[in-house]
Amino acid sequence: MLKRRGCYGEIPQNPATLGQRIRAVRMSWGWTLKQLGLAIHYKENAVWHWEKGTQTPGDPALGAVADIFGLTMESLRTGEGFRVPDPPRQMGPLLVAENYASDMVVLPPNDAEHLIYLEKATGAHEQVSLNRLVQIVRSAREEHQPVWLVVGSPAPNLENAPPPKNPD
Repeated sequence: MLKRRGCYGEIPQNPATLGQRIRAVRMSWGWTLKQLGLAIHYKENAVWHWEKGTQTPGDPALGAVADIFGLTMESLRTGEGFRVPDPPRQMGPLLVAENYASDMVVLPPNDAEHLIYLEKATGAHEQVSLNRLVQIVRSAREEHQPVWLVVGSPAPNLENAPPPKNPD
């Protein structure tokens, strides 16, 4: 028996429910239930239930959906101000919602033994010790300033990589 895979069915026009709005964006992007589930770290079965309206996502799940779609939780819940956003752009190994792409910062290449401090407002960056990074985080916390910590492996050499695809 063959199992259907992919994005099937009609894309909801003027979606009236939360589930229909999630389905409208997912299908407009050409994503499967599994792809959306992987992107937000939830099982595809959960996404299916949300779209069918048999379950409602909690705030953490809805926040993950809103973030990946580049929408607000309120627009997904109520439909007020809802629109199907452009598909995300591929930026290296990441998928980035178009309205977040202009806010992205490309970190300089780094090896696993060094940490980089990046001042987002100016784009200035420097290699720092772990002690210095802890001081920076403590200072930001005391001043109630947001801090992003990025932990990962060294960036691949992207000099010869093709540019991100433009959704035009």
